[in-house]
Order: sequence, then structure tokens, then C-alpha cells
Amino acid sequence: MNFLMPEFFLGGMLLLTLAAAAFSRRIPRAMSLLAILGTLLLVGVNFYATADGILFQALSVTPFVRFFDLLILLAGLLFWMLLPHVAPREVDVLLLATLLGMLFLSKSVDLVAAFFSLELVTFGFYFLVGYLRTDRRSTEGAVKYFLLGAFSSALMGLGLVLLFFLTRTTFLPDILRLVTPSPLLTVALAFLAAGMFFKVAAFPFQFWTPDVYGGAPTPVVAFLNAAPKAVGFLLLVRVFLATAESAFWKDALPWLAVITMFWGNWVALRQTELKRMLAYSTIAHVGYLLLALLVSPPVAGLRALGFYLATYVLMSFGVFGSLLALSPHPTLEDVRGLARRHPYLALGLFLFLASLAGIPGTAGFAAKALLFFEVFRSGHTLLGVVALVNGVISAYYYMRPVAEMFMEETGEATASFSVLSTSVVQVMALAVIYLGFYPFPLLYLVERALAG
Repeated sequence: MNFLMPEFFLGGMLLLTLAAAAFSRRIPRAMSLLAILGTLLLVGVNFYATADGILFQALSVTPFVRFFDLLILLAGLLFWMLLPHVAPREVDVLLLATLLGMLFLSKSVDLVAAFFSLELVTFGFYFLVGYLRTDRRSTEGAVKYFLLGAFSSALMGLGLVLLFFLTRTTFLPDILRLVTPSPLLTVALAFLAAGMFFKVAAFPFQFWTPDVYGGAPTPVVAFLNAAPKAVGFLLLVRVFLATAESAFWKDALPWLAVITMFWGNWVALRQTELKRMLAYSTIAHVGYLLLALLVSPPVAGLRALGFYLATYVLMSFGVFGSLLALSPHPTLEDVRGLARRHPYLALGLFLFLASLAGIPGTAGFAAKALLFFEVFRSGHTLLGVVALVNGVISAYYYMRPVAEMFMEETGEATASFSVLSTSVVQVMALAVIYLGFYPFPLLYLVERALAG
């Protein structure tokens, strides 16, 4: 049970925070910070020192799982730093509950455990997206997220039941041993994938993304854009590896990846509101990440996936941390002439947009280069070409805000900063540059996790 010490610690801190909320009108924000830092420390120690473990044939801990735990907790820490001090007291409780759900989800090797962990995560985000009760767009985004989330959860539950009917087990290693390709298995996986695709915003369950991103508070968008994708893809990888022989994955996955890429990039071209543009761009990034599942051998795909998701966490908090200094719903008009009034903010925003576009010298370029190389090396030449074409398309809409910032002199762009949000942006900028020129430490960390 020692390998679950981080989860026990975080759960205990969550209970203490709930108790503080019951007896006080104001929860000290230091409690949630202490919970995240303590859990992060325990995960880091376990990453290097603790042996693998499995509990009740439901939760499994490996170094690769701990690597994803580090990403989740890093995202939680950065979210805490971006939050305004006037945020409602419930936000700290929801943050800890959501992090706890993601930590359990990352370890779930049983579909029932995964389903309940996923629902804990999703319920936390339902409330986080709508915590600005006086903001109509925030409330509207939360309602849409809830309705579509409930629908996808129902489909996932139906898929789980069908898979249990076929194999008489929900333990993924046993499913790998017992499953045989059949039409009913294809139907079961289609329903099961619906829930997972909703969480990572893959086609055809991506429609919630622009409204939620456009309406939710910017720190919540940064968190939602990073952590759930990391843990969602880890679950998706587990299910894929356990049922890889199914015709569903062989026939549908390449098409879903291509449609997801094109849908995200094509619609993003027409956006003028920056958070909605980034919502569509994240759909395109999910399309790229789906290609990692098709890479052979699987360990090469996992290496590219882990590296890409780690850099994506950095880029996500960097770009949304930069937008936090602007209006709650920034548009191209809001960044016009920004370089003249706030040159360092404009430079940082340019750096993160360039990294998302995959411009050489940034972490995003290193991540895309590794992923696309593995796709080509696996023999998926056409898919690799499609991904490259989409990368070129994305460069256009990523550079539109850059043109407004640096080439327009007539704008009246204004910005307001906090010490913590500025620190987040600065550290993320340094990390994006460093990994762009020297990605090997992060690659070594991913490879060490996979070797374990």
C-alpha cells in the first residue's frame, strides 16, 4: 500500500480542507498549496524509489504512471498559481478533488475503477467551468459541458457493460487475454471510446470544447486543456493495447485522427476570439496525439506521446497565462499593438504560439518532430504527410495574433499582471526555449519511466 501514499496524503488534505470549509467562511489557500506540493514530493520520491504495485486488480502503479502523475500535479500547481485570490473558497476543494480523481484514473487497470475515477474528474470540472456564477458565458459553458458529459458517460457505461458481457471481466489484462474480434466487440469499443474521446476532445465528441473554453475562467481553461488530456490519453492507451486486435481500432482510428486534425485546424482559421481559436487548435493537437497509438512498436509511440503531452502542459499554461493578463474573453482586437505597450508579454505570447505551431527552436517543434518521425518510421507515410499538412495550416492562425501584436500600431492593448501569473509565464517560456534546443533531459525522463 506504500505506493498509494501520495493518494492517501492528498485524500487526507482534501478532508481537512472540507472540514475547514464547513467551519470557516474562508479557507486558507495555503492548505491546497501544501496538499499539492506534498503530493508532488511523494510522487517524485516514489518515481525513483518505490517498486511497482497493484491493488485489488484495480489500481496499478508503474514509473510511467508516476510520470503522468507528475504532469497532473504540475498542472494543478500551475492552476493554483494562476487563480485569482478572490476565487470562491469552493475552488480549492474542487481542485484537490479533481486532482485526486485524476491520480486514481492514471492507475486504473479496471474499467469500473476507471469509470468512477473519470466521473469524479468530470464532476469537478463541471463546477470549475461555471464557478463564475455571475458570468453568463461561464454558466452556459458549464451547462453544455454537463449535458454532453452526461451523454458520453452513458455511452461509456453501455460499452463497459457490453465488454463485460463478452469477457466476464473488467480487468484490462484479462480482457487482453480473453477478447476475440467480433462485431459486438466493435460496438462495445465504439461506446467505450465515446467517453474517452469526450474527455480528450477527439472527433466526434469535441463539440463542447469551443463554448467551454470561451466561457470558462482562463485559469480553468489552462487546467482543463492540460491535465485531463494527459490522464485521458493514458486510459485510452490502456484500452487500446488491451483490445488492439479489434476492427474498430484498425479501421476507425486512422480516420478519426485525420478528421480530428482537419476539423480543429480548419475551423480555427475563422476564429477571432483567442480562447475559441485555441479550443479548436487543441482538437487538432488531439488528432496528432491519436497517431501515437498507431506507431509500432508501441513503446516508441508511448515515448512520443509522453514527450508531446509533457511539452503540451507547458505550452498550455504559458499561452493561457499570457492571455490571463488581457480581458476575460480576449480577441484579436485586444492584442493589436500589444508589442508597443507591453513588449515582454507580446514576446512571451509569440513564443508560446510559435511552439504550438511547431516552429523550430521551441519545445513544440521537438514534440512534433519526434511524433511525426515515429509515424513515418512505422510505415504510415500518408498519415505523416496529412499531419505535416495540418501543421502548416495551423501556422497561419497561430501567427495571426502575432501579426496583430507586432505589425499593428493603432491598437490600445492593455494588460494587468499578478506576481504569480507572471512567474508562471516566465518559467514556462524558459522551459519551452530550453526544451526546444535541448529536449534530452525530458526524453530521458520519459524513457526511464517506460523502462520501468
